[in-house]
Amino acid sequence: MAPVPRLPRPQRRTQLLEVAVAQFTAAGYHGTSMESIARAAGVTKPVLYQHFPSKETLYVEVVRELGNDVVDEIEDIAYRLGGTEARLAHALSQFADIMARQDSALLLFDRAERVSEPVDQEIEVILQRSVEASARVLRQSREMGESDSMVLGHALVAIAMESAELIARAGSRDERRHTIALLASLFTHGLSTFPALARPEIRGTVSEGHSRTSEA
Repeated sequence: MAPVPRLPRPQRRTQLLEVAVAQFTAAGYHGTSMESIARAAGVTKPVLYQHFPSKETLYVEVVRELGNDVVDEIEDIAYRLGGTEARLAHALSQFADIMARQDSALLLFDRAERVSEPVDQEIEVILQRSVEASARVLRQSREMGESDSMVLGHALVAIAMESAELIARAGSRDERRHTIALLASLFTHGLSTFPALARPEIRGTVSEGHSRTSEA
């Protein structure tokens, strides 16, 4: 192995986490070893263990870092200028990028490969923090109580996770922009963003729609 340049401890930790995301995503938790992570990072196993005492500890840190990125993007909505729809479009785009990065959504939300109780607990913490952050943003901009904001926060986080996959599947930049705009409009205005048909083909009544250019 060629000599590895010495990095300041924080930079080395960041590098190891980035390599670990790629390794865990490609081979799964059980298919990845500390040796393979060290080899891919260009360091020795003792160096890796200096930063992370076990593979489980490293995995928890990977999940936590990805989760922090998600929560940061949600909280950023409250500090961006522009209308509700524009802020939501930006947040959806950023969230999709986070989820697409090394398929990190697999590490955060795919329960097909159970790792351990500490990892499950960390994922639950991230989901709860995401819901609470969404609820805070709603209360900062809408007249609603804490209980209602938490219900809607849960719904928004669930929808955002599915939306990220839809955005990631967009075949072109134009399609991506259109998908993001469509979802942001739905988040902002609800189904009322789409005018009711003159002759609805369902039972019951359909509430009248509002202009998609209006700001909520």
